[in-house]
Amino acid sequence: MIGGKLRHRIDIEAATRTPDPATGEPVPTWNTIATIHASIEPLSGKYLEQARALVPTVTHRVMMRYTPAAVMTNRIRYQCRTFTINSVLNRDERNIELTLLCTELAGGEA
Repeated sequence: MIGGKLRHRIDIEAATRTPDPATGEPVPTWNTIATIHASIEPLSGKYLEQARALVPTVTHRVMMRYTPAAVMTNRIRYQCRTFTINSVLNRDERNIELTLLCTELAGGEA
């Protein structure tokens, strides 16, 4: 992986439940657990077709150095954009580089 391509500074967020002040019921909130550099690319052409064979809703590929925070229950925030993580591919299973297949959420929030 070429470090110069990792030009997007992203936050990886995990869902937690906190009590609503009015009702006391737990509501989901998102907290940043890691901030790292990554490459975010919209998929098109044959790459889009290949990715959609795995995940029908995929729209972007995110490449980054390995981090254990990149799991499918978390999400990615880049500026005002939000991406759900649909698939985590650990290249050669060596814990060096990850490729994430993601879906961008409309309106930036889930």
